[in-house]
Amino acid sequence: MELRYLEDVSIKKAIIHVLDKGGDEPVLNDELLDIGDAFLNEFITKHVIKSLSNDSAENIVFNKDEFIIQYLNKLQDNESFIEYSKKIARKLFGLIKSDEAIPSSDLIICELSNNGKRFYGILKLDYQLSYTHEIDYIDDKFQVSLKPYTIGLPASSQQLKKCVFISESNDDYSGLLLNVDKKSDNEFKRNYFVTEFIKAKREIDNTQKTKIIKKEVENWTRKNLKEDIDKASDLREKLNECLIEDDDISIEEITKEFLTVEQNEDMRNHIEKKGINFETPINVDKKWVEKKMKSKSIKTDTGVTIKGDLEIFKDNAVFEMKRNGDGTVDYIIKNVRNILER
Repeated sequence: MELRYLEDVSIKKAIIHVLDKGGDEPVLNDELLDIGDAFLNEFITKHVIKSLSNDSAENIVFNKDEFIIQYLNKLQDNESFIEYSKKIARKLFGLIKSDEAIPSSDLIICELSNNGKRFYGILKLDYQLSYTHEIDYIDDKFQVSLKPYTIGLPASSQQLKKCVFISESNDDYSGLLLNVDKKSDNEFKRNYFVTEFIKAKREIDNTQKTKIIKKEVENWTRKNLKEDIDKASDLREKLNECLIEDDDISIEEITKEFLTVEQNEDMRNHIEKKGINFETPINVDKKWVEKKMKSKSIKTDTGVTIKGDLEIFKDNAVFEMKRNGDGTVDYIIKNVRNILER
């Protein structure tokens, strides 16, 4: 079952457990959540849909013998759902207690459905520092102050940092993982949710391949073609054109038109280190392209930034890049009748 970009999701069952490392034990719920409550249903559904649509989500596959799959397979009736969700929560609580850097959280485990097909979600809601007002009435006067509140949960408009969605097809288990961390975090904190908790294997799908190609061709170009703006511009334009217009693209077919043999080999090494086969065509994720490539931004070494819809940069009546023949270019914005300065 393809989970990425799902928008029509319904909640069948859900439970929340409290994993506060300030206590010796987690607070484990003995009752399912009332998914008929409109606010609660909307809160969980929005977090699920936002996470499934996050382009940082990674495709993952599971060994069916791992504990997380064994437990999920036992989430049948309400009683077993409660019992085995507690076991899953205890496992994560142990990891939270093992490292001071891992934040306390609440844990939501839910059974979800799309067009009658079932899948599961495990959502870690890290506690956030927030503030609330505190009102006192002293000496016939109101005194209002701010008080820190350390057990605030992420609002439905915010993005969760760690969650996983798992589906089953013909005894094969796969899903989507969101595992967001800071680069400065220690290695265990960055990876515990994957390697110690769900114990899944990452696989690069078409969305990740499309994203990696766009990012890494740009990274290579910035480093290696910074003295050849003409070639760099041609390569960028060709890649953008192929991503937008073609269903399948081969990086080698794009780069060999502009790069020397040595440059092309260096590009190959760079791309393949990121897990992408340089020669094999990949299927472009058009939803990602439509979402991420609507606009374009050019930042020059002279300190000027030009931003606009992608179509503007392709319209010669509005925008032109003039090559000067000395390794420099002029960017010309045409037919301006009015401006708004900010």
